[in-house]
Parts: sequence; structure tokens; C-alpha cells
Amino acid sequence: MRRMVLGLCLVGMLAAACSTASGPGRQGIRRPPRASSTSAPAPSSTSTTVWPNAAGTNLAAYLSAAARADSLLKTAAAAVNGDVGAETLNLSPATAAAIEAADPAPAGNAVPAGLPDDLLARAMLVQSDLVSRWAALEGYRRLQGSTPPVARSDPAAQDALGCLGNGAAAATSTGADTRALQSAAAQVPPFTPAAPDSQEAADVQILLQSIELQNLGCGSCGGYRMTTLPDIEWYPSPHPSSVTGLPPTNGTIHGIEFEANYSPSTGWQINIHAC
Repeated sequence: MRRMVLGLCLVGMLAAACSTASGPGRQGIRRPPRASSTSAPAPSSTSTTVWPNAAGTNLAAYLSAAARADSLLKTAAAAVNGDVGAETLNLSPATAAAIEAADPAPAGNAVPAGLPDDLLARAMLVQSDLVSRWAALEGYRRLQGSTPPVARSDPAAQDALGCLGNGAAAATSTGADTRALQSAAAQVPPFTPAAPDSQEAADVQILLQSIELQNLGCGSCGGYRMTTLPDIEWYPSPHPSSVTGLPPTNGTIHGIEFEANYSPSTGWQINIHAC
């Protein structure tokens, strides 16, 4: 599913990694917990191993895609640093292309449906780190409509620099959050992914769109990390929207209504009624 989104030193922090970690919250999604096991050895804090006979096998595609997105984001951040001067800002075509190439949306679509809640929360935290960093760079790319170079005193330049700062916290957390996901996945047995038309598959898409809306919707440009799974409530049947003229809704996330429609050709199409 494609998105449906309605200080200088901080720029360097977009490519940083942190050595500490904390676990995300686990509230929100309504489904029975899956069994867990500690029979598989846990990787070290610096290991990138996906252990066999554990849920890491289910997450291998996502971890690979997330690593690629992380690398491309670092490349894009370095390009932005090269375009930021002491008195002016620029946006070279090469930098704009690097930012576009670093879009982490394909990584999000590699998150498997049916993850145990703890792993789902950790995967969404990693994905929100990536999206927050990219949204901060995408906010800088708004300079594309200005004639370069742009004076740092220009409101457009101030907005662009403010956006870059929004990605700092995510940049300093991505490495540790990824290692924490790998470590947790090594201690859970492999599982059978949920069917593409299942509610669990829809939940993944709802969470991904929520992350993108928080970081890119309503004029935003980064800064949101999903440290706790938001509450998702599904209605037993489609419910009239609280907003006149909008189609019936299927549930709420963060208390905000959403529509969820599935077709075999396109998968789940989610529309969160935000902004």
C-alpha cells in the first residue's frame, strides 16, 4: 500500500546511532497473545544475526529492507549536509534524488502480518524511526520550490532546518531499536503469517499509515516515533461516519475513524480520517 498523507548540528545526527535501548509499549491491538520461548540464544547487542528456528526468520525480509533504508537515509543526510552552508541553503538535484530514493515505505510493506504483539510493537518502532528521519529530510526537500541558494534567514530555510531537527531523536535510536527487535525475535518461535485478507494484515497497514500521517500529514515533517502501539478498535460491522458526507467506517485508531477495504489485487486500502 502506498502512503495516503493528507540547529545545523542536528543535520549530522540524522545519520547517528545510539547504544542504548528501551522497549516499546504493548497496548492497543486486540488479539490473543502468542506463546513465546527462550530456547533460542539471544544475539549480542551488536549482532545482526537472524537466528534459525525463531521468529527472526519471519522478519528477515523486513530487517533487510530496513537496513537498506537506513543506509540510504544516511547517504541522503550526508548529501543534505553538503547543501547546508553557513549563510545559505541549497537543494541540488542529486540531493533531492537521494532523499526520494531513501523513502522507507517499501520496508514497511515487508512487515509480516501476524507478529506477536511485542515484536509488532518493536517493528513499528523501527519503522517509525525510519519514517521520522525520512520525513525530516522530505521537509528539507520543500526547498525545491525556492530559487537556490536560499538565505538561512528566509522563512523557507528556517522551516527546512526545523524539519531536519525533527529527525534527530529517531536517528539516535534506529540502531538500538533495530538490535532490540532482532534480540526479541530470536526468543520467539517462528509463526505462520496471517492471511493477506485478515484483520491482522489490515492492522499492519493501519499502523503503517498512522506512522506516515503522524510524520508527513497535516504539514508535518518528522518527529513521531511509535513508542507504544496505539489502540485499534474494529467495529463488528461498518459504522456510519461521525462526519457528514464521509463513507461508513470500520473502526478507530487513536480514537480517529478509519475505512478498511480489501481486494485481492490491491490488498488492504486504508483511509484514516485525519486532518
